[in-house]
Amino acid sequence: MELFVDLPIKCPIVPLKFGLLLDSYLRDRNVRGGNVNIKLLYPIDYLHAQPEVNRLGKIMCEQRNIEYIFRFMVSEVNAEEKVVISDSGEKIKYDLLITIPPHRGGARVFRDSGLGDPLGFLPGDKNTLRYRKGKEIYEEVYIIGDATALPVTKAASVAHYQADVIAENLVSDILGTGPRKIYRGEDICPMLTDLYTHEGRGGRAWLPWWNYTVNETPFITTRFGWWFLRAFYMTLPAVVRGGGL
Repeated sequence: MELFVDLPIKCPIVPLKFGLLLDSYLRDRNVRGGNVNIKLLYPIDYLHAQPEVNRLGKIMCEQRNIEYIFRFMVSEVNAEEKVVISDSGEKIKYDLLITIPPHRGGARVFRDSGLGDPLGFLPGDKNTLRYRKGKEIYEEVYIIGDATALPVTKAASVAHYQADVIAENLVSDILGTGPRKIYRGEDICPMLTDLYTHEGRGGRAWLPWWNYTVNETPFITTRFGWWFLRAFYMTLPAVVRGGGL
């Protein structure tokens, strides 16, 4: 059983794709029989905020006999009795519990200094990425990544898009030239549904993309998507960290 405790989490698609990949892993080893149940407990009423991710996720969970329970607000985990209890008193038994704790903001100084909210997230303009507290905007202070209180996911892809915007605007600030670049909420969240096996089976994925105004279009996961992601993650150390493969 997988328990999604509360918002926010770094990558909202993770609970769903973990459940699907766990199912794929167990099926590949021929142990996904009637005595193995997978349950996903969500405190919200959807598998993902993106409509197409949510739609495909529901279809695939139902096809694979993965149960999802919405609006399950966890109150207690009784490890001795192996039961999860909701705030309404509902009890669900488990043999193996995998939990996803809520994500918190940046360094403690953000919370203690009052720069951030009680969870440490920094407020700012969702387009300019300038730090803003109430009505006061700080022209030369930018926020980025999973420490921001912006209406986007906390995934690394978001920080990548934001970094592009901030880098160009810092140059404009320093030189006093050039147009201002705007962050439009671009987001990518890898959707993996099937593991690759040495026998050549499986390995399916896709890269849903969206922004503040445009949702992901209908999609399915594919073998090409799996290999594209593999290539991306294998070359990332070389292009980002300067290391070898």
